[in-house]
This record gives sequence, structure tokens and C-alpha cells, in this order.
Amino acid sequence: ESKIKRNHKFYGYGAAVAAILLVSAVLWNQIGKGNTNNPIAEGETPPSVVEIPGQEETTVLYSKLNFEESAQVDAPVALGGMTDKIAAFTENILGESSAVIKGTVMNIRFKEYKYVIESGEDQSVETQATRQSVIYEVKVDKIYNSIVPFSVDETILIENDLYTYTSLASSVEKLNISRQYILALYENEGEVYVGADTENVEHTEKLESNLSVLYPFTPQIEITKDGQYLFPDHWKTLINDNTKTVIMDGEEGFGYYGEMKLREDSTFEDVFQKVVDTYSK
Repeated sequence: ESKIKRNHKFYGYGAAVAAILLVSAVLWNQIGKGNTNNPIAEGETPPSVVEIPGQEETTVLYSKLNFEESAQVDAPVALGGMTDKIAAFTENILGESSAVIKGTVMNIRFKEYKYVIESGEDQSVETQATRQSVIYEVKVDKIYNSIVPFSVDETILIENDLYTYTSLASSVEKLNISRQYILALYENEGEVYVGADTENVEHTEKLESNLSVLYPFTPQIEITKDGQYLFPDHWKTLINDNTKTVIMDGEEGFGYYGEMKLREDSTFEDVFQKVVDTYSK
């Protein structure tokens, strides 16, 4: 059995989530092959949103939303990609979260880890591989649930594989500096396998952070400057009679094929807290 298969626990979003997404093995089998295919979320063909006369009050243009101005971030080109489909998001995925927070992205940077994969029946085949990550520095504004020991106003580091940043090409889906989001996080073991010596002693390298965005393949819930909540329609419980559909004028989502919704009523966070309490640890 190869080392790559035995070290899935270092990569990610939890054993259960890894099983749900069915992507880890595919991703790491592609590393070093120069594959740049991007993840494609399961779902229907992207809907074409058409404004219906007399229903203007139920829709809003994305360009009219009031977001914090975000700094431009130049991401390196991802060496590896993902070719498998991603299981659709459902709210019960929160059951795999280690923390659910509201936070403001203060900075975004990138890091590269080089390591060795051993394979073959006698583990004699060594392959040099590179793992790239994006690191978000996030100030915690509110904690909905957490088994991780951090507090409000603390700045934490969140580290995800780089392909989950660059493959989501639009500003709708990737995180942006100065913007505020609601994020479900997973605490992993915080290590990456780097090889074994002649005595077959495994070596690991610490990741900069053992926290990652639990489900980074879809837009996160984002809060506007004036307190409105932009969220994907797979958050079924969050949709009420006052929810508007956001027309994505000038912005295209890369892998998300549903609709974006908007709420501005004062009960949003109370409802969200109940969802978190239902599924979180």
C-alpha cells in the first residue's frame, strides 16, 4: 500500500468529509503531473436568471451590493488540479465542523511544501511532490460554535490547498481581503508527509495552520457593509419569504451552479445559530 493512500488524514477536511467529497485520492494522484483541471460541483446546468416585469422587488443586482473594497491578490499558478466531481453541499456537513465563526479576512498569502511519496510493493519508488496552500489571516468577529480554543478579536490562520483558491476564479467564490464571512472550519492534524529515511521512519512537516475551510468549493456566506447576508441557495433553512435572488451581473461563479440569495432582516443570525446548533458538535 502506498504512502499516499495511507496519509489522507494529513490533507484535510476530516475523514467523513473526505469520504463525502471523494476527492483526496484524485487530487494527490494528480500532483506533479501538471494537471490544471478545476473542480466541477455537481448540479444542474447553470440557470439563466431573467428579470420578470413586476417582480423587481424579489431580485437585486450583485453590482448594487455594498461590499468593503478588497485588495488585489496575485495567486501563484496551481501545479495540481482536481478532475473528480464534488458532492453537493448540504447543511448537515456542519456536523463535521470544528468551529463556525464570523470573521474578517485581514490578509491572504501562499506557501509551498515539498515532500516525497513512496509507492510500489516494496516502497522503493519515490516521487517528489509539491503541496501548495493558501493561508488566510482572519480576525474572529463572532463564534457560533467551536471546540477550538480561540476567542473573539483573535486573528487566526486558516490554510487550504491552493487549488481551492485559484480554481474558484470569481470574487463571488474565493475569499477576499477586508471582506467579512461566515465560515465553517475543520481542525485537521496539521501535518504533511515528507518522506521516510532508510530505516523507514516517517517524517512529517507541520502545516502553518491546522484549520481549514470545511467546504471551500462553494461561495461562503458573505456580509455586506450595511449588514446584508449573501449566501448560496443550498442553505435551504436560511431562505424565507423576504429572501431576494441576486442577479450576478458582471460576476460569474466558476463551480457553483445554484442561485445566490440575499437577506437583510434582523433574524438571519438567529436562524443561522439554530442551524449550527442542530448539526454542530
